[in-house]
Amino acid sequence: MVVLLYLMTFSPLMTRSKMRIEQPYGERYSIESFSENPKIKIFFACEGKETEYHYLNGVMSIRSKLKIDPLIEVIPIKHEKNTSSNPLRLLNDALVCLENTTFSEDDKFVLVVDRDKKSFTEEQYDEVLTKISENDAYTLVVSNPCFELWLLLHHETLDNYDLSFVLENKKVDVDKTTKTKERTYIENCLKLKQGGTYSKTHLRFNRFYKDKVQQAIINSKKYCLTVDKLKNNVGTNFGVLLEGMIK
Repeated sequence: MVVLLYLMTFSPLMTRSKMRIEQPYGERYSIESFSENPKIKIFFACEGKETEYHYLNGVMSIRSKLKIDPLIEVIPIKHEKNTSSNPLRLLNDALVCLENTTFSEDDKFVLVVDRDKKSFTEEQYDEVLTKISENDAYTLVVSNPCFELWLLLHHETLDNYDLSFVLENKKVDVDKTTKTKERTYIENCLKLKQGGTYSKTHLRFNRFYKDKVQQAIINSKKYCLTVDKLKNNVGTNFGVLLEGMIK
């Protein structure tokens, strides 16, 4: 297969992946659902070690409501403990992890990353984009500046925000007396919109996002959606990805 040949081109430089393939997310369909057509596997590797995976798990738990194609199976590829999540390293590790995985013609690999200019340089961005674009089975999902932007779009558009502030996404001051961890601008906006609560490790999908996924898709279309322009502009193509999964 073309996919496997492409993956093998990276193996001489990497002896072992620091990622692992886990069990598929979401509610299961009966065997009758697959009587005529095979499953379509979508493998996801995410820069964030928890938030994005929690969100995807939540989405797949309501796949019927969202009308996600019943033939799609979402399979996470997760980091091992104490590993780097730099997007370029993440891509290479994920491809090594997939070397022993059989892809069908319709299977996909999705890389979900933030456009964090401090940890994701322009050169790295271009290299990741080039590698992804070399194979039709691969998709790059970018949120600029971060995945929390996609979460915020569940609640509102960015009409009342200064997009230069959003793009810069600086760390904001916190109340020293409460010993609250320092947050980015977008994280703080999201926290305020959710009544003062936001946790990367406890996403509360059912409470904050379950009934707003379609609205987030609509809101995201007001901003940048293409990976080449997401390099320097506010936006996310996560909604584009979800729309592609809907039957």
